[in-house]
Amino acid sequence: MNIKRQPSKVLTEENLAAILSDETEKLNLENHYWLSCKFLSKISTMSPNLTTLSLRRMSNIDNLGFADIFKHLSQLCFVDLSETLGCHSSSLQLMISKNRDLEQLQLSGCVNAVDDDSIRMISDLEYLTMLDVSYCNKLTDEGCKAFDGKTTTLTTLYMNCCSKVGSQGIISILNSCKQTLFEIELACND
Repeated sequence: MNIKRQPSKVLTEENLAAILSDETEKLNLENHYWLSCKFLSKISTMSPNLTTLSLRRMSNIDNLGFADIFKHLSQLCFVDLSETLGCHSSSLQLMISKNRDLEQLQLSGCVNAVDDDSIRMISDLEYLTMLDVSYCNKLTDEGCKAFDGKTTTLTTLYMNCCSKVGSQGIISILNSCKQTLFEIELACND
């Protein structure tokens, strides 16, 4: 008996472009490494009303591509950029400045994006409930001090393996969310 297999449908730039519109609110492209930076830099013009965006493990996007994406988005609430090495602090800061209603920010492994300047901007986000900056080795106690004297709405905080953040920085963040925090991970910090 000969069984003919149907070809699997692969997401291409062409069929993704045909699907995206100004009605698209959520987009998860995690690990879609075959999508070009040139195409990805245009997703925000195709879908300017995104509230949820995951570009986790997208190695093809460079910092200029991220900047192109973020300059057209202003309604983001949930963002996952984990393990995207092409995103730098300048692009992350652009995204934060245009999206002040961010609620969840997953930046684990964004070693080029999360630094003291970007964490200062993050500390001013009024509605942020979830923050993951694990493995972000440019982040230091000095940047975390931006949380001193502030009251945040963080309920979930992941700061695993932040090698340059010591007890001072961690205490600064924890004091800002002591009324709301109920989940925390601080594994392998010095």
